[in-house]
Amino acid sequence: MKGTSSASAALHNAVLPVVGDGRGAWSILSAIVQSAEDAIVSTDLSGVIMSWNPGAERLCGYSAAEMLGRSIFLTVPPERLEEARDMIAKAEQGQLNLRRETVRIHKDGTRRFVSLSISAIKDANGKPVGIAGIAHDIAPLRLTEATRREAEDRLRLAQEAAGVGIWDWSVPSSGATSEQCFRTYGLPASETEKGFLSFAAGKSRKSSVEPIAAKVRKPCSELNPRLAQPVSIRTSCRVNGHSAGVQGLSMSFNPHPAALPGECGVCRRRTAP
Repeated sequence: MKGTSSASAALHNAVLPVVGDGRGAWSILSAIVQSAEDAIVSTDLSGVIMSWNPGAERLCGYSAAEMLGRSIFLTVPPERLEEARDMIAKAEQGQLNLRRETVRIHKDGTRRFVSLSISAIKDANGKPVGIAGIAHDIAPLRLTEATRREAEDRLRLAQEAAGVGIWDWSVPSSGATSEQCFRTYGLPASETEKGFLSFAAGKSRKSSVEPIAAKVRKPCSELNPRLAQPVSIRTSCRVNGHSAGVQGLSMSFNPHPAALPGECGVCRRRTAP
């Protein structure tokens, strides 16, 4: 363990110019690291662990007593070893802002998605003496994204089954239109949102999109309240060379009084005139 002790001393001496040599400064630094929610770990240049905070214990399941003096690669999946070594090598070479979403192995064998950032620890002469890493658990974020994608897939299937298209448009974004909406109007999926809105407005009414777009610099609270009422859409289009009727509803919306306006709607083919 002599090598480990000398490496720890080197890391200690490297941090001294930053936090000062007083006991109070070290206490503050230690308190910050120990109370951090994220995993904060330091290693020597070969990957031997020098420090392991409670956040690392929660993320990986190992106590500090179990990990100090052991290799950081114990927590790296076999297929990610090359990635981990590459990040350490780049940090040692002086590259900054080394961040990556990756995977680490918990003590129980499960895998944890993390957002990892590492950097070199340098001595007073600028020579790298170790590596500092911060890992943030992004499993909840991944779960939220997966739930959102599942909800979007369910909505898409429901739209296709019912033949109902959904669209929305806001300033200054270009909007979002479902594929079923394009199919309803016989338009290619490559059609622009602006082109769709112009087409979908219908010949039987003046599009409420136009007065909204003309007042993009005014907050929604200044707009005519009637614009927030649902407006019926009845129009026609040509699909595969044949005329087809389309009906639906369109209405303006404002997320909050200071927000810029938008418009959303639903549409489907008419089965009868």
